[in-house]
Formats: sequence, structure tokens, C-alpha cells
Amino acid sequence: MSSGLPHPPGLGDGLAYPFFQSVFDRKSRRMALGMTMPGTLEYASPYKPVPLTELEEALLLVAGTGLTGLNLGDIDPSMGADALVQWTARTWPSSCSNHGTELFFTNDDGTYFLDMWNLVPEEGELATLSGKSLEAQVEWILELVRRAKVPLAPERAQMPTGLPGLFVFNHWNANMPGTTLFLPVSNMTLEYINLLFIYFSSDYRFTLVDETNGYTPCGLERWIDAGRIDPARQMGIVELEQRVLSMQVVEQAFICQNINLALQAMGLGGWTYTGYIARYALGGMDVPGLGFRFEEAARGPSVPVGRDGGAAFGAIEAIRTTAPGLRILALECRTGAEQFSLALRAGADGFLTREAEPADVVAALHCIRRGETYVAPALVTKMVNTYVLRNPEHSLEDAYDSLSDREHEVLLLAAVGHTNREIAKVFHLSEQTVHNYRATVMEKLGFHDRVQLLRFAVKRGIVSVADL
Repeated sequence: MSSGLPHPPGLGDGLAYPFFQSVFDRKSRRMALGMTMPGTLEYASPYKPVPLTELEEALLLVAGTGLTGLNLGDIDPSMGADALVQWTARTWPSSCSNHGTELFFTNDDGTYFLDMWNLVPEEGELATLSGKSLEAQVEWILELVRRAKVPLAPERAQMPTGLPGLFVFNHWNANMPGTTLFLPVSNMTLEYINLLFIYFSSDYRFTLVDETNGYTPCGLERWIDAGRIDPARQMGIVELEQRVLSMQVVEQAFICQNINLALQAMGLGGWTYTGYIARYALGGMDVPGLGFRFEEAARGPSVPVGRDGGAAFGAIEAIRTTAPGLRILALECRTGAEQFSLALRAGADGFLTREAEPADVVAALHCIRRGETYVAPALVTKMVNTYVLRNPEHSLEDAYDSLSDREHEVLLLAAVGHTNREIAKVFHLSEQTVHNYRATVMEKLGFHDRVQLLRFAVKRGIVSVADL
């Protein structure tokens, strides 16, 4: 089906841009419209930020990680084909066609991920784009992204804006208004399990051993005794995990390079950078990031195990739009303050955790029926413990007194979780200006994240626990 819209100027030139020329001309272009660069090369763009159009963003997403057809790998079924995880082809190669890396992205309108792993070509469709007319290619690309695009939050992801979560040289240009931030995230478990199938097969018969515990077999004695695996053919679990990591890093690099080459062909600015510490970007520290759930490990730091929510926020928005008088009680599977905040911003009237008792459910229903907002008791307790009681008190009176009136106002709203966009609307400022105010407040107070800011605001009496 045709959209009926004319093709934008330059579309044909972008799609026909010579590949080798794109490779030769590719470079990082960090200065965007509306940005301000500090330092000895200080420069402030006099223009307003211009976000990507739907088609521009879709072209970059499909170039980065699009579905291109069926994977007809020339592998003998008796020698390796059984190790293939799936039979779909993407714009980047993957070990055993695993394709365990998905692309998350955030812009001025929200935070999303592209659910490509579950998509397959139409029956009998060997190639999804080759041989189609320009009009058909454009329509297919737009439709693919619309179909695979999963809304995670109705706002730009709240990523680190300063140290330690973000390199100093990225403070002024990362995740700025008008930009689209792409973040590839890999499913390590998928690759790990597939490698185990390979290494435990009759061709390899590896025994996994723990290098950190005297090279003892990793609970495999039963299979050693049965002759299923060879105790003399050993592989350490650290070595195995390093191999998994290397495969996933390659996948992420392919996606980033594809987007880079597409930027060059389309005449857009952008660059690949590793300025974010992954734990912060995923949400495992004191900024929401992409909102991943972390679980405590037996030893060492907690690890990301998945992400709750996703399409739920989009569903809440859709229900609120079509039935504005309906009362909505959101249910989540963990007591996360940021999930609670996002659910309410999407239009929910209350928030329950899955650990709620029957009495809590009844109380929540009565509460939202009266037109009030309900917050799960377990969530309130966690917010107080996390944001108020966990860390020792700091004396920052002098630093606080040095803030300007506007900085005081920004501190108050930022501390309770308002985004730069929301603060900008309150004070009729640009998001870039609010970002600068926020960075200045954090720098003057010596803070690195919103939790520190909130804790200070509560301790000083700027914010009360009842307002959270």
C-alpha cells in the first residue's frame, strides 16, 4: 500500500550512494544543530535542533539491523547446519545466525526497541528488499519499523549526563534534544546456550572447568562418568564467556558501522561512541537508563537479566486516549520507582507490584475509583530506603547557597524525577538550556546522579518524603 506521500529530496541519492565512497568518506560528526560545545573551541549553534523524520530514522534502523530475507547458508546439514539458531538473514552477520543483539533507541518522543528477532520473511520471500521498486522499498521499510517498534517509555531515556556514567568529552553532545540515540544490547544467554550445545556435542565433547576453583568440572561428573564428555578435553568457563562476549561485541560493532555508513550516504551527522558505562546505560545504577532489571549475583556485582514493561506503556497511553474516563491500575513484576513513574506518566492511575496482597488490590481499586492515585506500599518503602536512608548525610550548605534562583528551581524539579523536557515546559526554556542548568547544579554540588540529588533535597527539607 502506498502512503501517497512524495519522496523527500535526496532519497534516491542516499539509496544510490556508492558503497566504497561511503566507507572512504565516513567520519564522526558530533556537532549538531542546537548544541553548545564548551572548552577552547567553544561554540553555540544558533539553530534549533531538528529531529530525524520517520523515514530517516527507519532507514537508519533497517540499515543497522533490518530483516533482509532467508538465511540460505551453504552448510551441509550433517556438518554444522544443526547449530543454526534461526533461518532469517539480517543486515549484519552473526555466529550460527544467532542474532542475539537488538537495537534500542530513544528520541524526543520516547524510548523504544526494535523487536527483530521474532520477525520472519513472508512465505516464499527469499529477499525482502531486492528487486522492489523505490516506492515499494520505502513502504516496506516504514512498515517493518512500525511493526517491530516496541514503545518502552513515553519520553527520552534518562541516561547519565555526567561522571561517572558518561565520559567528560561526551557531556555536551550525548542524548541531546533533537538527536536519536541508538544503543545495541546483546542477549548473552542465547549465545551461551548455543555454544554449550556445540561444545557438548559428540564432535567436541568438552568438559567445562572452573579456572577460579582449581579447574574442577562444573557439575559435569555424571556426564564424564557416562563417557558423554571427555575429561581430558577441557575448556574454562572464563574462556567460554570471553568467546561469548567477543561474538556479541562483533554483532554490536556491525550494527554501529552499518548505521555509520548509512549516515554518510544520507548526509546526516552522527558518530559511534562508548562514552556510557554499560551498567548506567542499562539502568543498573542510579539513573533509569533503559530500565533493565538487575539481580544480585552470588559474588561480584549485580547482573542485568531482562527488562520489564515495554509495550505496556504504549498500551496504557492507547487506553487513556480511547477511553479517557477509564481508571487504569498498572501491575508490574518488580518494585521499581522508575517503572512506577513511567506508568503514571503514560496515564495509569495507580501502580501495584506482583507481590501485592489481596487487601492491597482491593485498596488500590477503591483508591483509583475515588479519583486518587494509588502507590504500592512496598514501592513507597523501597523509595524511602533507596533515596533517603541508604547513604550518609553530607553537608553542602555552602554549595547550595551558591546556586542561582533558576538553579534552585531546576534542582527541585529534577530531584523529584521531572525530565528536562518537562522542566523546559514549566519555565518556557529550551531543553538544552535546562540540560545546562542541570549539569551546573550537579557540578556545584558534586553529584553524579539523581539519587544523590534527591537524597540531598530530602535531607535539606527542599522535598518531603510525602511528595515522592
